[in-house]
Amino acid sequence: MAETTTTTPVSSKAGDDIDIGDITLLTALRAYKREGDDAKKTRMKKNRDNMNAYLSVQDWSHKSEGQSQEFLPKTSVAVEQFGGFVKRALTQFGAYYDIELPLGSESPISGSAIRELMNCSLDNLLVGDNKFSSFQLQLSDGVKTGALESLCIFKIHGNMHAEPRFRFEAGDQGIKLEQDELESWKLRVDLVNPMNYGVDPTGANLYEYHTVEKDLHKVIELAEQGVYDSAAVARLENDFKMKEEDTRQRDQTGHDDAQKPGFRKKVVITEFWCSIIDNDGKLVHRNVFCAMANDRYVIRKPTKNPFWHKKSPFVAIPLIRVPFSEWHKALFDDAVKLNFAENEIFNLIIDGGISAVWGIKQVRIDDLEDPAQAQGGFPQGETLAIKSTVPYGHKVLEKVAEGEVPRDSMAVLEMLSREFAAAALSSELKLGSLPSKQVRATEIVELSQSQAVTLDGIIADVEQMIEMVLERIWLTMLQNLDDFSASHILTAVGPRVAFTLGTMSPAERYSIFANNPCSFKVHGLSAMLARTRDFQKFMALLQAVTTNPLLFQAFFKKYSPDKVLNHMMKMLGINPERIEKDDMELQRLSQDLTELQQLLPLVSGPQGGGQQAAQGGTQSGGGDPTTAEIAAVGNPTAGLAGVGGT
Repeated sequence: MAETTTTTPVSSKAGDDIDIGDITLLTALRAYKREGDDAKKTRMKKNRDNMNAYLSVQDWSHKSEGQSQEFLPKTSVAVEQFGGFVKRALTQFGAYYDIELPLGSESPISGSAIRELMNCSLDNLLVGDNKFSSFQLQLSDGVKTGALESLCIFKIHGNMHAEPRFRFEAGDQGIKLEQDELESWKLRVDLVNPMNYGVDPTGANLYEYHTVEKDLHKVIELAEQGVYDSAAVARLENDFKMKEEDTRQRDQTGHDDAQKPGFRKKVVITEFWCSIIDNDGKLVHRNVFCAMANDRYVIRKPTKNPFWHKKSPFVAIPLIRVPFSEWHKALFDDAVKLNFAENEIFNLIIDGGISAVWGIKQVRIDDLEDPAQAQGGFPQGETLAIKSTVPYGHKVLEKVAEGEVPRDSMAVLEMLSREFAAAALSSELKLGSLPSKQVRATEIVELSQSQAVTLDGIIADVEQMIEMVLERIWLTMLQNLDDFSASHILTAVGPRVAFTLGTMSPAERYSIFANNPCSFKVHGLSAMLARTRDFQKFMALLQAVTTNPLLFQAFFKKYSPDKVLNHMMKMLGINPERIEKDDMELQRLSQDLTELQQLLPLVSGPQGGGQQAAQGGTQSGGGDPTTAEIAAVGNPTAGLAGVGGT
């Protein structure tokens, strides 16, 4: 059915309900919101449990007074580790995404220039009404939200923002500092709380909505900018004034002054990006944007989607996908329950240890010289004065019950800890960190074939999310490029590219780039995983080579140690050229080699020879295998001595 643009208001008052066929607008919007809220109730309950675990909060109502209520911070540490992994991949290894233009593209600028233009906004974007942050921080917080609450939801839009500009003027009283305001369009990327977001649970993508709570003055300001209906917002403002007047009249009748609820001055706005159908299931409005306030006022009538890309501003991507679901599953859904179980076992061990030390005592108060000593219990080291009539050797205070730590509790706690690490993918190898101990080659292979595959899948979804967000950001920036600050564009791409973009009309500019869309390729996360995994495999190879004299001899004859070292440094993201010796350092190379020979005994240990040190470190039981490895690598002549003997 063709889109209907003519609507008949139910009332002549601004903000009242609107007829859309045989149904009203508020009825349709309320039905959408009710359906979306009902569909996510179970998910929201799990989200609350996950957030409680992240904030170290647990229900201890079943505990008696005096019992331990400690919380092991397993979930919070694992979530921070996961978020830190994403942040490190996006900030410490250069550009984390590339822009590829299609073959035969008519783009007047290159992909690298587009990236520089985007970075101009991504490094300093709005994340609130007057709050700035970077895109990397938003992504890190988004990944944490997705790990705990199933969805990473970003809202990509923008608005005009006034920035101060300073100048000085010379006058009769000297030089004065003057301040002006320069308004320009700012990119805004909001991280949306899943509690405030709703989507069509059937998967038909009929509607999306976002509920926010705004101060009344902010709503009035947006109405002045044309975002909301000024007449409807004025009526909403009068509604607040009428409530205050009613309160004052009740106060004059002698009633007690009751505390006003906090939401009295707040406006709850629900924005809908949807298509609207009537009672017969026929389409009335397609792809429109509308909003209601306090669930009763229409402050924006259905209008066509204001974005030129004709999509909603939301990008919602799960970390763990569930087929046929819109809310999917959070990474920590299973791990949080194990964290709660660990807390119970851990507190049981503490209670058992405390009870084993203190136990439950009984006292004969009549035998004490001062019965008041028994009030509040007996602290450690307390001396009791007993009556002289008490027989010699008779105990006034004795223990009648002793606690005991359950015999298998430590084994159960260790088992739960291992299961949590597996469920949360929180081990060092799985998150791409270097191992803190000796790692066998078989462990690397086993990891690559098991949970590492799961992490690779999650990282692929995260990179897909970033690609979708970047694409939506680029299209939104294109639409509003004329309102950008000219100085920012010049700083980002230079005068030639800025002049090229400035000579094009907004429609011409958008049609060129939208008809031949850029391809965003995000590689920071997967590249970091691959680089770290290759480094671990390489270290496992070197470990096998240095411990076998025959392999060491063959390796030394065929491969260059310098090239091996350069390759290892590049896998770690280190540029070898930055730490190479200069000409002056090369001239004293012989002196450095002499000093190195003097340091080798300190590295290899008192036993003399890296081979013996390595054997002593692994067989004595008191040595550190990592130290033994360093000793073996630091003194390669020990291995060559064995080869010469053969």
